[in-house]
Amino acid sequence: MSLSPITFDGLASGLNTTDIINKLMEIERRPLVLLQGKEDQLKAKQDAWRQIRTSLSTLQSKLADLKLESTFLSKAASSSNEQVVKVAAGSTAALGTYTFKVQQLATAQRKWSVRVGSATTTLADLGVTDLTITINGKSITGVTSGDTLDALAAKINNTAAVGVTASVVDNRLVITANQTGAASDITLNGNVGNGNVWDKLGLLNPTTADYPVNDTEAYVVSGKDAIFYVDGAKITRSSNNLTDVINGVTIDLVGVSKLVGTAGTWEGYEGTTVTVAADTQKVVDAVKAFVDQYNTTWNAIKEKMSYNAATKEAGVLLGDSGLQGIQAQLRRLVTDPVTSATGPLNSLADIGISTGAIGTGVSADGTLTLDEAKLRDALTQDPGAVVSLFTSQTDGVATRLDGYLQRVTSSDTTGLITSRENSLDAQIKDLQDQIDRMDQRLALREDNLRRQFTQLEVILSQAQAQGEWLAGQLKTLGS
Repeated sequence: MSLSPITFDGLASGLNTTDIINKLMEIERRPLVLLQGKEDQLKAKQDAWRQIRTSLSTLQSKLADLKLESTFLSKAASSSNEQVVKVAAGSTAALGTYTFKVQQLATAQRKWSVRVGSATTTLADLGVTDLTITINGKSITGVTSGDTLDALAAKINNTAAVGVTASVVDNRLVITANQTGAASDITLNGNVGNGNVWDKLGLLNPTTADYPVNDTEAYVVSGKDAIFYVDGAKITRSSNNLTDVINGVTIDLVGVSKLVGTAGTWEGYEGTTVTVAADTQKVVDAVKAFVDQYNTTWNAIKEKMSYNAATKEAGVLLGDSGLQGIQAQLRRLVTDPVTSATGPLNSLADIGISTGAIGTGVSADGTLTLDEAKLRDALTQDPGAVVSLFTSQTDGVATRLDGYLQRVTSSDTTGLITSRENSLDAQIKDLQDQIDRMDQRLALREDNLRRQFTQLEVILSQAQAQGEWLAGQLKTLGS
């Protein structure tokens, strides 16, 4: 790359050569400025298409729930008293109302040892000489004569698959079965009278009781089955977590019902009402999210194709046939009837979704409005018809709209947006090549102008010097 010559403005000519060159180059650069303007326009279009792709992809994501039958078949279960019964419903749950009365919760067997002297009392202090112990057939290893009850409890809890949990309460070792129910027996193996750990703690022959008889005796609290009533039917289960009482409903018994009569009878307990109903809120939330995003996308497209007659300002994609096609397709896909619908509902307008204000016709701006009351009514009266309207594999609204959005936003070269972006990429690259070549030509042109003006200054300077010499000679001759 050649270096521009050093110039000194108008030393001979008196001209501001830098200003003259700059003005000449400004004229020369006009085609370059036009090319740069075109490049900016193409980049703006490219950015606009990226925004449209993002908005359409977000709209597609809002269809994820609306494509699934399970969304519309969701059930919600409620309990009138969660201090007694808690419930949760799956999509297969049968709708209905049930009365629960809980007589007894399921509990686990629990064995309490004798009370030892203090927290620091060791097994040796208790006279233990046989440290070989098992629980439910599992050996508890690492037990030493220097272990306290806390240390022994920790070693029990660190034994895998032993089926119990150990703790220390009021200087007593407490062993609790992990499973509830009357059959939740804890088996402790050891020999009586030979210094075995369980023997010294009184756990080989404990007294059966619901509370300690005295400080010196060990005792066992038997496990119990849950006893409860559903609409008068008496039911017994070994667990408080129930999945086999009402199809599709998970029930947790958490408390005993208030006694209002004779214990052990249906009439003796206060009832808790469990209701299983359609979860319309989940559907309403999904539809709202879809409508909101549809309107956001629609307005984004409108803005890109807008024209303000007053300000003469146009959207960056005004007149783009591809975007016009997307807008037309979106409108058609949400307003056309669903011919494969199996129920009386065959359009979104039938369930309260329309392109106009509630109770009116098509809106001027093309956005959707939601009549939530009408939607909830449709979900209550004929949920199956609503399911078909959205999820029909042939032309359900969510199905066909999802398919179209998948095609138009596809990164594959067949996708409309990808095709537009690739075309703009090619045009921008071509313009950048032209701009680079023109930059090089203009740099050479400016360099040549500076050389020419420098040469002019040299010639004028020489002419001035010759003139001054001649004037001096003439003056000498005349004297």
